[in-house]
Amino acid sequence: MILILTERHDGHTEVVVDLLKRKGAEYVRFETADFPQDVRIRCGFNDLVDSCTSEEQIILLGNKSIDLSNVRAVWYRRPKPPEVSAAISPEDQRFARDESSHFLRSLWYLLSDRFWVNPYGAGQVAEHKPYQLKVAREVGFDIPRTLMTNDPDEVMGFFERCKNGMIYKSFTPYIRARKDDGAELGVFTNCVSRRDLSVRRTQVALAPCIFQEYVPKSVELRVTVVGRQIFAAEIQSQKSERSKHDWRRYDFENTPYAAHELPQSVVDKIHKLMKRMGLVFGCLDFVLTPDGRYVFLEINPNGQWYWIEQLTGFLIADAFAEMLIEAQQLRSTIRSVDKAFACSPQPGFLD
Repeated sequence: MILILTERHDGHTEVVVDLLKRKGAEYVRFETADFPQDVRIRCGFNDLVDSCTSEEQIILLGNKSIDLSNVRAVWYRRPKPPEVSAAISPEDQRFARDESSHFLRSLWYLLSDRFWVNPYGAGQVAEHKPYQLKVAREVGFDIPRTLMTNDPDEVMGFFERCKNGMIYKSFTPYIRARKDDGAELGVFTNCVSRRDLSVRRTQVALAPCIFQEYVPKSVELRVTVVGRQIFAAEIQSQKSERSKHDWRRYDFENTPYAAHELPQSVVDKIHKLMKRMGLVFGCLDFVLTPDGRYVFLEINPNGQWYWIEQLTGFLIADAFAEMLIEAQQLRSTIRSVDKAFACSPQPGFLD
């Protein structure tokens, strides 16, 4: 069985689930925000019998009972935190939310010997940008000159050393509604001027910032890795003033997307990076410079990819579904074979 931990109305989940249905795969979709109000879970450990511990983990989704011992593969697809009752006090809501989150995390760790996309602990660690850059440099990638700090004095000195200019980006996504019309505002990658540093100097001290030397661009690359398969798409962001500094300011009419053939040396480094980070899936961002260098920017271990499939024709969703199905079948055959093997939940996908 494939267990999908996700949120409501997630398009990526819908696409893969549709393929799993058509391929006849057994799966369960669990929208974690429904717990604890609309979902019941029980986890039990019985007395020792014949030197073996009997245990059970059951999820009750409506009238369907899901025995987690039958799960062979888990897709951790952006699940939301538990939503607790609004009828209790804010203090009690916080307690109920903490208890519910702790319980769910405990269940995921109990399933750590199954195949995960991505392995639970590795996926959490891989979210952190300083760690990403460290590993990327260690496997041989070029990375931008980088400073992460909340010290305004350090930023000015770094700015002077960045001969190609300097950019700012955030550690985490940030979106809020504009007060006057409710439009969504987000934090993108932005070029920083000397005037910006003067005007916003005090803001640097309010929260840590990521500053990097600007990397000249020929094109940008969004590289989606699914197991051993690599789907590299080039984004011609420099054809649009809107998207030239951050392609997430989408301008599809003026920024063509196309398949990109990566040099074997870059492919080898990508596989090495994924293995070092313990990941079987990730969305990597690169800049291809005018002088032909592939500069690593970051990896999103739970990134978006379906729009890339739509614009390029890549069969990413099919590769994703096949990876889950293959892992489920593989785990079914090795369940009782080798304990050491069972603790390494991505055989065949990293090596």
